[in-house]
Amino acid sequence: MSLRVAFRITNPEEWTGGVNYILNLCRVLRAHATQIEPVVFAPTRISSDLRQAIRSACGATPTALRDRTRKDDLLAMGGMPEAASQRAFAKAGIDVVFESTGYYGPRPELPVVSWLPDFQNRRLPQLFSPSQRLVRDLRYRLILASRPCVMLSSQDAHADMIAFYGPRARPVAVIPFALRPPSLPTFAAGEAVRRRLGLPERFLFLPNQFWIHKNHAVVVEALGRLAPEVRPVIAASGLPHDPRAPHLVEQLRKRIEILGVGDCFRMLGLLRFPEVLALNARADALVNPSLFEGWSTTVEEAKALGTPLVLSALPVHREQVGSEALFFDPHDPEACARALAAAASGPARTANPVPGLAERGTAAQKRFADQLSRLFHQAAGRDPAA
Repeated sequence: MSLRVAFRITNPEEWTGGVNYILNLCRVLRAHATQIEPVVFAPTRISSDLRQAIRSACGATPTALRDRTRKDDLLAMGGMPEAASQRAFAKAGIDVVFESTGYYGPRPELPVVSWLPDFQNRRLPQLFSPSQRLVRDLRYRLILASRPCVMLSSQDAHADMIAFYGPRARPVAVIPFALRPPSLPTFAAGEAVRRRLGLPERFLFLPNQFWIHKNHAVVVEALGRLAPEVRPVIAASGLPHDPRAPHLVEQLRKRIEILGVGDCFRMLGLLRFPEVLALNARADALVNPSLFEGWSTTVEEAKALGTPLVLSALPVHREQVGSEALFFDPHDPEACARALAAAASGPARTANPVPGLAERGTAAQKRFADQLSRLFHQAAGRDPAA
């Protein structure tokens, strides 16, 4: 007997990484855990591209459900949960709810699996307003204190949970995710995108949103420390806006001009997901200079595509890739410059497939799907073998 699991997408423009995570999760479950039936709920105003992506990922069009608001969470934390979502879940015959961004109250009507992506609010509190910190901290405390099934994406996050909130009496499921893209782009697909965007044959790819903690600034400073003849071209995609730091992109552009590295740091704007994957498949390396990550989707994409990696030396990055990367201190432009130069001087990317890549990817997807399936069945109180 299948389990119908609800996944809710809300405010998709503000959290593209979260949307991609949910869609990837649905694809993995459909491919490798056929006893789980993902059901996606989304607001009616979503783009036609996202609507099609949801349909492709879970096999059905999304069920209409309005955006979740901050007021909804505040009321739910006060003991007054949002009724609209509970009615929508009941009408759709949902068995388990995946609680990924909000809070459905102290006593939800359906079993819940709560995913806490990371503890950035405690690691980088300066990036949140006092009210944002208070609300997120309260939500996390309520979830950790009361939810039977809590899911984290890394051992690093588990260590943070214990450090900031203490150990739980109930177990926590640590389930790093594995990537299953809609389709794996070819080198030729990446070459077509490269040509259309006017990028040189050799470039490094930085596909992070322009949020302040993603730390684009260290890459700009690193380029300024390299001699012109060895500077790599950095192709940076992502929405050039961070509501927490509204002047960030303007400051980056000024610094790029002062350092004279405008030819080497290319802001591509927001690209469609297939284009992001294609450039990842074509780049000489993927760069992630972030000051903080939960479990990086872009790194998983690079792993699935066999793209070399240049990463900030975060514990979670080391957990994610082992020793298979060039690491640098995200606060040290000189160290970043050395890593970028090393990546750029390595072998150029070719169309030759990486041996064993597809087999490793499939094995990782199966592990991810099996762990998720067990957790959802546990939440529902069912035997996965039944």
